[in-house]
Amino acid sequence: MNDEIEKQCRELAEEILTYSASSILLKLRFMQSAMGRLFMTPEHTDTIATDGRHFLYDPFFIIKSADKYENAVLVIRQYLHVLMHCIYRHMFFAENMNKRLWNLACDIAVENIILGIDNKELALDKNNMVNDDRVDMSIFAFDNAKMDFIKNSQAPDGKYDPKKIRYMTADYIYMFLVNNGYGEYYYSNVIEKKLRQLENLFKMDDHKYWYEKIVKESKNVYTDTYDTNTEENDDNVYTVSVDYDIRSDEEVSEDWRNVSNIFSDSYSSYCNGIGKDPGSALINVQEVNRENVDYSDFLRRFSTKVEGLKINEDEFDYIYYSYGNRILENTPLIEPLEYGSVEKIKDFVIAIDTSGSCMGSIVQKFIQKTYNILMQSNMFDTQVNVHLIQADATIQTDEKLTSKTDFETLLDHLKIHGAGGTDFRPVVKYIDNLIEMREFTNLKGVIYFSDGWGPFPTKAPDYEVAFVYLDGMFYNNQIPSWVTQVLLKQEDIDIL
Repeated sequence: MNDEIEKQCRELAEEILTYSASSILLKLRFMQSAMGRLFMTPEHTDTIATDGRHFLYDPFFIIKSADKYENAVLVIRQYLHVLMHCIYRHMFFAENMNKRLWNLACDIAVENIILGIDNKELALDKNNMVNDDRVDMSIFAFDNAKMDFIKNSQAPDGKYDPKKIRYMTADYIYMFLVNNGYGEYYYSNVIEKKLRQLENLFKMDDHKYWYEKIVKESKNVYTDTYDTNTEENDDNVYTVSVDYDIRSDEEVSEDWRNVSNIFSDSYSSYCNGIGKDPGSALINVQEVNRENVDYSDFLRRFSTKVEGLKINEDEFDYIYYSYGNRILENTPLIEPLEYGSVEKIKDFVIAIDTSGSCMGSIVQKFIQKTYNILMQSNMFDTQVNVHLIQADATIQTDEKLTSKTDFETLLDHLKIHGAGGTDFRPVVKYIDNLIEMREFTNLKGVIYFSDGWGPFPTKAPDYEVAFVYLDGMFYNNQIPSWVTQVLLKQEDIDIL
């Protein structure tokens, strides 16, 4: 191709992308934190792509896409699609996944969020298509077909069903694809056909740079300075100057993590302003940004150091012990010290949300799991002061447990009281009163098993409050910053 024509195409593509970015900012102000973070990089691949650092695009692909819909709507949607992948950091979680299924799961998650924004000016339908024979008429039904698939595949009200998508996050969609046999596409033409149909429906970009690094000297990427006097090279690659982001994956991922938190707040404010439920957009942010915490290790934070029977490694002198064994024929001059500092749980509160949203069987499993961990890790002191408080909008019961026997008796005869509304303030106030009455000598904290929905105290208490919730129960972005959050996986609580 003539260099001058290629230069004009590249400049036109840049104008289209600049217009698309301006349109996103104008129509979707909550996207502001994500704009301008990708290096715009022209590339010869007949598509668009990102690695979290760059927005790689083929100028001719951009021009063709802009020609299909009025006001370059398709390019705007492609741009938005790529940004959403970055906000949810899909490219940084692809390791150990079936690449094809993970790619599709991420595309479905992103398109579901964009459809949920429900901006008619960004719709891909007949109303804004260019009436031209050159247009691919198969994309008439894109958005409608996407919504039909999502509606038919999603579990109602987030209920657990291995054959349905519980929540529209990439992880849950990936498991849906696995559970429904889409990973068997190698062996089944029927599954291969179904998989291709979904890929054609949801795919907007190429994910190859999620799995391989961009090579600056790549023949596909424009790398040098354009010179109008330079003849075409052997590979017919038009060259221009581009910028490269050389940051590590960890640095880029952390940057997008911060962006996603800002996006979450901005989108929540936008939805509150128009009376709309933010839905999957916030669920995806919380899903991808949550920290995996081992519940066993987490419980140690509530232990107290006490003197207990054990070999004190710090004070025991191995020199005299070894000398005696060697000289006096296995008669040590000094015996190991039998007392040392050990971590035990003494004062402790387990609060259970017994509102209608928390089921009795799950509550019992949670208490059982907590007890099992305390026993197996030997963290339970011989004399304990554990209060098990059940509450919905009011305090229902408070059972004091002082021994292992008390705990085991409780588990055998546990009854759940409540099933009303939810309010976390009465529990905190009740515990404060117990402290004032000197019921606790050294309360390290409170474990609160709940779905996280309800009014919180405006002021943080003097002890740590940790909300433990089951995977899929909790997606409340209004929880105070002083509350610690811990996630229990469904499979963890089922193994009892």
